[in-house]
Amino acid sequence: MRVSFHILVLLLLGMGSAHAALYKWVDEKGNTHYTTAPPPDSAVYDREVLGERGQVVKTIQERMTPEEKAAYEQKMLEEERLLKEQEAQQKRDRNLLISYKTVEEMETKRDEKLSTLDGYIKSLEESRDDAAMEYDELLNQAILHEREGKAPPEKLKANLRSAKREYETSEADLIKAKKERLKTVNLFEDDIKRFKELKGL
Repeated sequence: MRVSFHILVLLLLGMGSAHAALYKWVDEKGNTHYTTAPPPDSAVYDREVLGERGQVVKTIQERMTPEEKAAYEQKMLEEERLLKEQEAQQKRDRNLLISYKTVEEMETKRDEKLSTLDGYIKSLEESRDDAAMEYDELLNQAILHEREGKAPPEKLKANLRSAKREYETSEADLIKAKKERLKTVNLFEDDIKRFKELKGL
């Protein structure tokens, strides 16, 4: 039932407070309605509940649009991400202050780790170079057989494949170790900078 605002107010005044409230709502086309029944679910704009004398006693916000919902959910995800980052940073700060007393201690620890990595990298370089030399030697033997019009022996071909795999493995391990060294340098650089900030140095 839809009636004019003034008539509804007069009716409500005559009926007393025990009866239904008066609703004011706006439809999707922007038209304002005054009804004694609650607005339909399709009322997507703000709606108000009016008292006996026409005063607003309650405002019901319009329903969230799909775009607003997606934006709000994205906002919640971003807030959660920032909170996790903040908690992780606080944990790193605590561990940093527990683990070290001075910048010198951090530099000593860094140098020890780099020294160990440098030794490992050197051994990998030697292994890679040895594998490369063995591979080249076996490859040369296979080529000599080909020049003589002979097929390389199966054992030679198997050794050649094995030497190639060993070289590739050594090279991959070497690349990984060098990346780890760079990561260690950057990590200590960041930690030392943060340590100084926390200590006010």
